Amino acid sequence: LFLFMTAAVDDGTFLGKRNHQLLKKENSLFNTKRLFRAISIFKRSNTVAVERIIREAYSSRQFTEADVLSSIKTVGQDLNDFVANFQDPLSLEFDYVNTEDFLKKCLVIFDGLSYVLTDLNDFVANFQDPLSLEFDYVNTEDFLKKCLVIFDGLSYVLTVIPLTFTELSTFSNRTLLILIDETISSVYALFHVILSKCSSGDDLYFMLTDVSQHERFIFYYDVLYPLEDIIDRCNEQQKIILNDTIAHIKWSQTSLIKEQLRNRGQLANLGSPENEKSQEAIVYLIELLPHLSAQFVHLCLRHFGYSVEETVNALLNVDELPLDLRSLMTTQALGHSR
Repeated sequence: LFLFMTAAVDDGTFLGKRNHQLLKKENSLFNTKRLFRAISIFKRSNTVAVERIIREAYSSRQFTEADVLSSIKTVGQDLNDFVANFQDPLSLEFDYVNTEDFLKKCLVIFDGLSYVLTDLNDFVANFQDPLSLEFDYVNTEDFLKKCLVIFDGLSYVLTVIPLTFTELSTFSNRTLLILIDETISSVYALFHVILSKCSSGDDLYFMLTDVSQHERFIFYYDVLYPLEDIIDRCNEQQKIILNDTIAHIKWSQTSLIKEQLRNRGQLANLGSPENEKSQEAIVYLIELLPHLSAQFVHLCLRHFGYSVEETVNALLNVDELPLDLRSLMTTQALGHSR
C-alpha cells in the first residue's frame, strides 16, 4: 500500500527507476493527490494501514495543513470551472465521459479530505482547534458555497434524467446516476467533518442558517447525519430557529420528491402491480420486512428493475438506497398511490 502511494502514477502503473529518483530528488514522491487517491481505493479494504500512513506522513511533515488547504482551494476552482461549462443533460451536446471523469475526481478529493481531517482530528492536538485549518465559518464559507453549487447541479441532473426502468437500464444513464449519488454522499461526509470541527456555537449556527437556504442539501444531510445531534451545541434561541427551519424543509422537500416521482410515473398503481410475479415479489418483501409499506416496497422494486435480490440487499443495508428513497423511508412519508 505504501509502495502504491509513493510510486503509482495517475493511470495506476508504477514509475521506472529514473522517474522515481527524479521525483524523490524534487521531494514530490509523496503528495496529497496520491494520498487522496489511495484513500479512495483502500479505505474499506485496508483501513488500519491507511490510517497509519496518514499519521506517520503527517508526523514527518510529508504533508501539512497548508497542503490540505491548498487541495481545498484547488477543488474549489475545479468546481467553478465545471459549473461554468456545465451542459444541460437533456441536450445532444451533453458529455457523459467528461462529466463522469470530473465526478470521479471530486469523489477522490472529497473522500480524501474527509478521511484525512477525521483521522488527524483524533491524532494531532492542534487539529482540535478549527482555526488550525481555518475551518471557522468565514474562511470555510467560500468552499462550502462552491460545494453547494455543484450539489445543486448534480441534483438537477437527477431530476431531468428519466428514471423509468427501461431508460435507467442504459449503461451511461445508470453509471452516471450511481456516480452522482456517490459524489453527493461524499459532499455530505465532508460537510459533516467541517461541522464537527466547528467549536463555536455561533459559527455553527451561522453556517447551518446559510446552508439551509439550499433546502434539499440540508434535507438529505439530516437523513444521513441527524441534525439534532449537532444543534445541541447552539444556544436555546438558535435551536428553536433551526428546528423550525428543519421542520419546514422536511415537509417541503418530501412533498417535492413525491411530486417528482409522480411526474415520472413512479407512483402509478403503487402497491398494486399489474402482473402476478411483481405482486409475489412485494408480498415476499413485506413478509421479510413487515415494517415497510407495500407502496414503499413497490417503489424500491421499480427502482432496482424488479430485481428482488438487489432490492432486498438495499433495504437491509439502507446505505445502498438512493437518497430520495432513503429520505422517504426515514420520514415515513410514502403513503398510498394517488
